[in-house]
Amino acid sequence: MEPGPVVIIGVLARVDVATRGDTRLRLERLEGVSTFDLASPDKLGVLIEASDVDAAHATLQQQVGHTPGVLAVWPVSIESDGFEPRESNESQNG
Repeated sequence: MEPGPVVIIGVLARVDVATRGDTRLRLERLEGVSTFDLASPDKLGVLIEASDVDAAHATLQQQVGHTPGVLAVWPVSIESDGFEPRESNESQNG
């Protein structure tokens, strides 16, 4: 049995209302991607599950963000087993 995903990114996606249903189906077909309804018809919640942060980011940028009907994406949360954010250069340099 393969280990499950260790990174989950929550994303707000702005979508074309006229093609919302088709857009949602396209997103659901992507590996590691699931969607959920939000109150506004021009927005969908998207969860991206991946083995690491880089893989999740690639899915967001290269697949979810380029799905027909998706107008814009904003990552809003990240959960991970053992994820430690990298320090910025500013904090490293004092």
